[in-house]
Amino acid sequence: MGGGCPKRPLRVDDHWRIRALAAVQTARDGTIAYAVRSVAPERNERESRVWLLPPGAREPRCLSLGDAFDGEPRWSPDGSQLCVTGGADAARQRVELVDVRTGVRRTLAAGRSAAWAPGGAAVCYVAGEPVPGLEVAAETAWYARFPAARRGQPLRRLTTRRERLDPGGYRDRRAGLWLCGAHAGDEPLRLTGGECDDVDPAWSPDGEVIAFVSDRGGDPRVSAERNLWIVDVATGDVRRLTAGFWFFGPLAWSPDGRSIAALGTRGLRAPLAIRLWVVAADGGGALAASDSFGAHIWPAGAPVWSFAGDRVLTAAAFGAHGQLIAYAPETRDTRVVLRAEAVFGQLALMPDGTSFVAAATTPHNPGLLVGGSLAGGELEPLVDLNAAWLAEIEAAPVRRVAFAARDGRAIDGWLVTPATGHAPFPCITDVHYGPNAAWGPAFSLPAQAAAGRGFATLLLNPRGSTGYGDAFAGAADFGGSDFTDLLDGIDMLVAQNVIDGERLGITGLSYGGFMATWAIAHSRRFRAAVSINGIVNWLSWYLISDTGLFFFENAFGDPFPSHPAGGKSTLARFWRHSPLAHAADIETPLLLLQSENDYRCPIDQGEQIFGALVARGKTVEMLRFPGAAHDLMGTAAPLHAGLAVEETIAWFERFMPAR
Repeated sequence: MGGGCPKRPLRVDDHWRIRALAAVQTARDGTIAYAVRSVAPERNERESRVWLLPPGAREPRCLSLGDAFDGEPRWSPDGSQLCVTGGADAARQRVELVDVRTGVRRTLAAGRSAAWAPGGAAVCYVAGEPVPGLEVAAETAWYARFPAARRGQPLRRLTTRRERLDPGGYRDRRAGLWLCGAHAGDEPLRLTGGECDDVDPAWSPDGEVIAFVSDRGGDPRVSAERNLWIVDVATGDVRRLTAGFWFFGPLAWSPDGRSIAALGTRGLRAPLAIRLWVVAADGGGALAASDSFGAHIWPAGAPVWSFAGDRVLTAAAFGAHGQLIAYAPETRDTRVVLRAEAVFGQLALMPDGTSFVAAATTPHNPGLLVGGSLAGGELEPLVDLNAAWLAEIEAAPVRRVAFAARDGRAIDGWLVTPATGHAPFPCITDVHYGPNAAWGPAFSLPAQAAAGRGFATLLLNPRGSTGYGDAFAGAADFGGSDFTDLLDGIDMLVAQNVIDGERLGITGLSYGGFMATWAIAHSRRFRAAVSINGIVNWLSWYLISDTGLFFFENAFGDPFPSHPAGGKSTLARFWRHSPLAHAADIETPLLLLQSENDYRCPIDQGEQIFGALVARGKTVEMLRFPGAAHDLMGTAAPLHAGLAVEETIAWFERFMPAR
C-alpha cells in the first residue's frame, strides 16, 4: 500500500491553526527573534509568543512561557537580553526583560513599545496616564461622600474628538514616554506626556535625544496629525521636526544620527499617499524618499538603515508583487532590491550587512520567516510556521487577473478558484477596505475557505487602490468608475466562462462594505451581499467616525461651510453617494456583520440600512459582534472571527449555491 492521506480543501475551522509573524529582530551574533501570533481554542483567546532562531540552528526555541502574550522583541545592544512587551493579553501590557540564556524575566513597568538606550543602561517605553478633564467634578465629589455606594461607569465630559479612536473607543488615558534603568530597583521616570499621545520612541545613536511620534501641537479638536518630535533625555526639552504629517512609526535613525527614516503621509487625508520619508534631525525638513516610484507603501514595520548609512530599506507592495526598495540619501535614488510574489512585513538586517530576514505571507501560506540577499535573487524560507497543517491541505489555485476597464484604464487583481470541480464557478467579489488599500499576493482565509465550498473569489484592485501611483489612488469616486471597474472585471471572467454570471455575490469590509451595499442598490446582477462594517450614510459617518471630521473632506468637501449655497451642494454630494439614499432600489438579500465597538465605521451605519430594509419587508439580517472593533477579524473573539467567515459563506450558499 502506498501514498499518504488524501489532501482536503481548507475549512473555516482551520483559522484556529493559523500562525502569523508579528515582529522580527536580529542580534549582533545573528540570532533572530520573532513574535508569532496564534489562537488558543481551549481558551478562545489570541496568543503571542517570542521565538529564537540562532545561527545554524535547525529548530527555533520558544522564549515565552505558559499563556504569556509576548510581543515587540527588542535586543539589548550586547545581545544578552530581550526586552518584550508581555502580559496576559494585548490590553494588559508590561515591559519585561528576558535573559536569553536562562529565560529568567523581570518586569520593568506597565507599558509597551520599549527601546534600548545605545549603551544598554536604560529603556524608553510608552505608558498611559489618565486624561485630565474627562471626569465630572460633582460625580467625583458625590462618591467621595458615599464611598460604599455602587459605582457604575463614570460620566465623561467631552469637548473634542481626540478621545474617540478605533480600536479602543473613548480613551481615558494618554500615552507618554518613560525611562527606566535596566538594573533591578531602578524607578521609572516620566519623560514626556500631557494632553497628547507620544509613541514609537527611538534613541539617537549618541543616546542624547529620543525621537518619537506625537499628535501634540496639531488641531486641538481632532487627532488629524502625528508628527516627528525629539526630546532631550537630560533636560526633557521637546522640539518639533515636522508639521502637517501623519507618521505611522516605528522610527529608524541613520547611523550618523543626522536623519530619521519613517513611513507616513502628509496629513491623514484621502488619498493616502504613504511614503518613505527621511527627516533631518536638525529640523531641516522631510524628504519623500520614495517619490520616484509614485508609490504607496502600507506600513508594516520600521524602515532599516544599512550599517554604513548609505541607504535605507523598506518593504512595499506594488501591484502584483511585494518588493523591498532601497533609498540612497546621497544620490536620492530609489531602486527595487527584490521583487517576489509575497507580501512582506517587518524586516531586519543580518550582521553581515548584505542579507536580511523578513516576515512574509504568500497566496498559499499565512506565515513565513524568509531570508534574502540585498543583491537580489530568490527568497529562502527559514521557518514555515504553518507547515504541519498546510501539509493536509490542497490549497485553492490563486492567479492574477488583468484587464482594461471600459475607459481603457488598466485594472488587476486576484482570482481564487476551487481546486476541484469545473468552471464556471459561482463567484464572490470581495472588495478591500480603503479605498486606499489593495489586495496583494497574500493568504486569504475567507477566499480559501469559500473555494473549499465550491466558490471562486474575485479580489480586484479598482481605481482608488494603492500601489499603482498617485493618480490611480486619487481616482476613486465612491460608486462611480470604481464600481464599474468591478463590473468590468466580472464581465471579463463571465465571458471567459470562468465564473457563472447567474451566481454572483459581493462582500467587503469598510469601504468594501460600502461598495457591497452600493452594488446591490445599483445592479440586479448580484444574488446575495454581505457588508462588514460598511458605510451607508456618508453624512452621519462624517459626524460620528473617529476620522470622519477630516479624512474625506477633500473627496466630498465640508458639508457645513459658511456659505449656504456651497453647503447645499456638498450635502447633496454626501447623500447622493450614500447607499441609504438608494435603499428603495435594493432587492438583493443582504447580511450585515457589525462590530459593536467599531469607532471607524460605527454600528449606526448597519442599523440605518437594516431599518430601511426591514421597513420595506426585504431580506436582511444583522449579526452583532460584541467587543469587536473595525477590524472585525482581528479584534473579535477568535470563535466569533471564525463564525464571521462561516456565516458569510453560508449566506452565499443560501442564495447562490454551488452545484
